[in-house]
Amino acid sequence: YLHYAKALYGAGEKAQAFRVWDEAITISPAEREAYLLKTQALISEKRFKEALVTLQALDKAKEQEWADVEYFLGYVNYQLQHYGDAASHLDKAVALGYPHTGLRDKARALANKNDLSIRELPVGGDGKSNLLRMMFSAILSWKRN
Repeated sequence: YLHYAKALYGAGEKAQAFRVWDEAITISPAEREAYLLKTQALISEKRFKEALVTLQALDKAKEQEWADVEYFLGYVNYQLQHYGDAASHLDKAVALGYPHTGLRDKARALANKNDLSIRELPVGGDGKSNLLRMMFSAILSWKRN
C-alpha cells in the first residue's frame, strides 16, 4: 500500500494516493508509516491543518512513543503558529532521541515571546487593563488558528 500510494503521489495522482494512505491507516491504525507519508504530502502542499489532524489521529492510535512523530507534531504546530504546543512536542522529540534542536529553540523563543507580551500589559483595578489583556489573549489565539 505505502509504496503504491507514494508512487501515485509522485505521478500526480494525489487524490488517489490520499485514498490509499487512508485505507492503509484504516487497516493498521497503530502503524505510523502511512500517517507520516500522508503528513509529508500534506506538508509539501502547505496543508498544515489537515496534517495536524492526521498526526493527532496517529498520536491517539500509536502504541509507543516515536521521535519522528513528535517532531512532525512540533513542526506542524510551529507552521500553524501554535508555538507552545510546538515547543512541547519538539522537547519530547529531542528527549526521544531526535538529533536536531534548532526548530525547538525557535518555538520556545516564540512561545516565551507571546507569553511575555501578555504579561507586559498593565494590570489595574479599573477593569480597562484586564479587558485589554483578555482582548490581546483572544487576538493571539485567533492568530494561531
